Amino acid sequence: MQRIMDTLTVRSNSHCVSSQAERDIQMAEKRDAPKDSFFQYYEKYIVAKEREDSLLLWLNAVYCRQKLQELGSIPHANTRPEEETMQKLFGEVLTKQQILTMYKELLKDSKAFPIKS
Repeated sequence: MQRIMDTLTVRSNSHCVSSQAERDIQMAEKRDAPKDSFFQYYEKYIVAKEREDSLLLWLNAVYCRQKLQELGSIPHANTRPEEETMQKLFGEVLTKQQILTMYKELLKDSKAFPIKS
């Protein structure tokens, strides 16, 4: 009987460890989801810009800004400005001036709703 109880305890403990690892992975994925989404939308934004597709350009610019706002949300504090969040995302590979230029373009494109004539 004691062996059965020991076996159940070991199985139960190993299940808790694997469940905790799964939860940790899921939490990491959720934490990175807005960042990954931002980069996906930004890539689509750049492609739309190259193709001069005004509707997709505007739409992806809006989505990028939404993700910047999500990433800038700090629990129990003021929201970080979008530009500052973008500086954190691209800061290791681009200069502040390059990022500022990119942000200004993104901002301008997100406000330019395409109107068909």
